[in-house]
Amino acid sequence: MRRHEQRAHAASELTLLGNALYTKGDMLGAVIAYRRAARLAAPAMRAVVGLVLGLVLAELGDLRAAQRVLRRAARAEDQIVAGRARRTLSVITSDRLLSPPENLVRAPDIELLDRLARETTPADDRPEPGTPSNGRS
Repeated sequence: MRRHEQRAHAASELTLLGNALYTKGDMLGAVIAYRRAARLAAPAMRAVVGLVLGLVLAELGDLRAAQRVLRRAARAEDQIVAGRARRTLSVITSDRLLSPPENLVRAPDIELLDRLARETTPADDRPEPGTPSNGRS
């Protein structure tokens, strides 16, 4: 398998993991999985993952991060994804937006989630066997 195929496969698997975590109610775990998937995905799939990630972030109450991700998805070449992202942006930026759920004590620590995601890198970001990892031969 070529490297781009490996990345696409890993992105697909991480998206499925994010879907499963979301279904089980682990929203923060889903955010981590979707962010990793977006990093690895090809541009067309990145927009789809970004749309889903934006929806989850909005549901968690992190509207600023949701807007950032959804703006990116709104620039997608796929007009269906771009249109859905624009509609979602208009809803979360409107005055009609309801307040976050009462059981949400505070917004999730997205910086912590990002740091955790960076600390556990996917296997295809690691150097291949036989290549120097830190400049030593």
